[in-house]
Amino acid sequence: MRWLQRLLLFGTLLYGAAVLGMVIFQRSLMYFPGPFEGSATDNGIPDALTLRLTAADGESIVAWFKPPASDKPLVLYFHGNGGTLATRAAVFRRLIEDGSGLLAIDYRGYGGSTGTPTETGFILDGDAAYRRLSALGVTPERTVIIGESIGTGVAIAVAEHKPIRALVLDSSFSSAADVAQSVYRWLPVRFLMLDKFDSLARITGVTVPKLFLHGGMDRVIPMAFARKLYDRAPPPKSFVELPKRGHAVMFDPQVPQRIREWLAILPPPHPS
Repeated sequence: MRWLQRLLLFGTLLYGAAVLGMVIFQRSLMYFPGPFEGSATDNGIPDALTLRLTAADGESIVAWFKPPASDKPLVLYFHGNGGTLATRAAVFRRLIEDGSGLLAIDYRGYGGSTGTPTETGFILDGDAAYRRLSALGVTPERTVIIGESIGTGVAIAVAEHKPIRALVLDSSFSSAADVAQSVYRWLPVRFLMLDKFDSLARITGVTVPKLFLHGGMDRVIPMAFARKLYDRAPPPKSFVELPKRGHAVMFDPQVPQRIREWLAILPPPHPS
């Protein structure tokens, strides 16, 4: 029986080490920032400005800004947990090719932004971007927030308390804890996670029109978590599945036009 006791002890120690590792390294497993890769114009977006925003806690956040044409909306874009603004340059070019404006940020710790990634910090960065819109002459009724992957958590947190025209969610989820628990089924992830991005709790406060986009072949965030969020969201809302796409459908060249078509059929905005 001694061998069994030793086996149980070894298993307990191994499990404990896994739990400890999850606690210590969880943010390294969650955030994958890239280096600074140049300005907006360096990345093929002419006449765009590279700005510096200051978050409420003092961190300096890099942003790309392109003003909208007089009759067009502005896209406030929050990207995913990997890469930088430069990684999405092609996406941004397609979003603004009709004259729409753009304000997109690299979160703290990403690109040329200072600080280290956390959920609280990401939301402060998103709030800083929203605040800058007023100084840039962009009104809430012309502001469309687009969130991509983990950026949907930021987008929902901002839209919960800020007036906007509409919200577009690409590869969204009920909570980051739900997604992580589906991967690490043998760990008490819900109790260990520091950055849970509980969009399910926040979405009930977002009453503007919402468009949910999700790839039918997404293996990073299973569609079930996006459907769970959609079901909780108040109307008006629409859900579009792209059957042949994987994670982050904004990289599909056809998606920006689909978003424009959806915006075009919305009722006229009411000035704030």
